[in-house]
Amino acid sequence: MQPQATSETVLGLTDLQIKFGTAAGQLALAAAVAYVAWQQWRTARNKLKSDLFERRFKLVRALRYQVDRVSAHTADAKGMFALPDLAREAGLLFNGDIKAISQKLVEALRLVNARQALLRENHETRITQERLLEETKAVHPDLNHESIFATERALQDTISTLVQISEDLKRARDDVRSELKKLDDATTEFLTLRH
Repeated sequence: MQPQATSETVLGLTDLQIKFGTAAGQLALAAAVAYVAWQQWRTARNKLKSDLFERRFKLVRALRYQVDRVSAHTADAKGMFALPDLAREAGLLFNGDIKAISQKLVEALRLVNARQALLRENHETRITQERLLEETKAVHPDLNHESIFATERALQDTISTLVQISEDLKRARDDVRSELKKLDDATTEFLTLRH
């Protein structure tokens, strides 16, 4: 057997050494491209997490804003009609459990809003009935008329209705607080920026 002759090329490197150097360079370039691609994937993933966080936070803030508006007796029809959409969006941005909590919160808010409106109406009725009773008694102090008794009975009915509505309103507000606490507890793990 004869030893193979290796031919020397530029800079005293053999053909095999040049091929090895080329392969190593290509491998290093491929590794650099893979690293850049991985970094871009991480950046895109972190941006997605950040955007999702922003949307989730905005949704929870909108729900809390509506709770505050209803509590302050300043909720308008547009805001009340938007509540179910917020609950549905919670299902898309969070999960089914948070959607269910949001829907219960929306129902409790609607009940509070309705009870507040009913309370206002009955309060105005009570004021009108009291004024009518006072005027009738002032005009006819000696009169034991059936209209005075009817107005007094209506006033008593209105007062008992006001008491019942107030109790219902208290229970509805307690439900809102309870559902809001559940929502806070359920969304805590989702409202973090972990990258």
